[in-house]
Amino acid sequence: MKLKNLILLLLTQLMIFSCSKEENGNYSKPVVSTSEVSEITNTTAICTGNLTSDGEYQITGKGVVWHTSTSVTLEVKTGITRETNEVGEFASTLTDLTTDTKYFVRAYATNDLGTGYGEEIEFATTVYKDIEMVSVEGGTFEMGSNDGYSDEEPIHSVTISSFEIGKYEVTQEQWKKVMGSNPSHLKGDILPVDRVSWDDVQTFITKLNEQTGLEYRLPTEAEWEFAARGGVLANSTIYAGSNTIGDVAWSDDNSGNKPHAVGGETSQRIRNLRYEW
Repeated sequence: MKLKNLILLLLTQLMIFSCSKEENGNYSKPVVSTSEVSEITNTTAICTGNLTSDGEYQITGKGVVWHTSTSVTLEVKTGITRETNEVGEFASTLTDLTTDTKYFVRAYATNDLGTGYGEEIEFATTVYKDIEMVSVEGGTFEMGSNDGYSDEEPIHSVTISSFEIGKYEVTQEQWKKVMGSNPSHLKGDILPVDRVSWDDVQTFITKLNEQTGLEYRLPTEAEWEFAARGGVLANSTIYAGSNTIGDVAWSDDNSGNKPHAVGGETSQRIRNLRYEW
């Protein structure tokens, strides 16, 4: 009986000790602060926070939550980035954001007593400006060729409405921003992307439209030829602005069998360039 009473006494004292620690504030929800949002692009951002106290419990989750509505919590399922569980500073990368959109973000940490949140920070994603467009005035031109492939015959008149088209080819940097990878053989941010299929391009356009809220598409064959030949001036020169292809485009004769930076100067004077892959 004495042993039993002693065990009960020890258990009671242990419970009292545990309760007194919670009452004295030794146990609590985590204490976390939201530091800043940086490196903001049209679809991504980085949020940093600082876990200053774990509340004397093991941290079971830590990171940031964000949404287009204010007072975002873990109950909002859109975007939960979890990081390591140690006390200290941390950073979370926010992805799949929408361009030109206001977001609210705050750091959080969770232990057995609940979740603590840092102060809320408001930020906005940037507008996707990487694809420069030019306006092409509509008009009528003679499309096709009697000297080319059979599907180009016969030469016929086509009327085109005004439209916009990319000033340059899609670069590898632009492709990576949208798709997250670069399939090109010879790498270079300002080189045109290559080794992509028609299906790859359709996926790129779909994602680009989702990120920008715009409606990009491939030009039709007639639109592309009309623009490539100089638009309303199509009948004055063979190529867009010149009758000599080396003045306005890279070809087998002047490219050195290698892609070049988009928008770069072309000239017959570099006809004999040689490169190694």
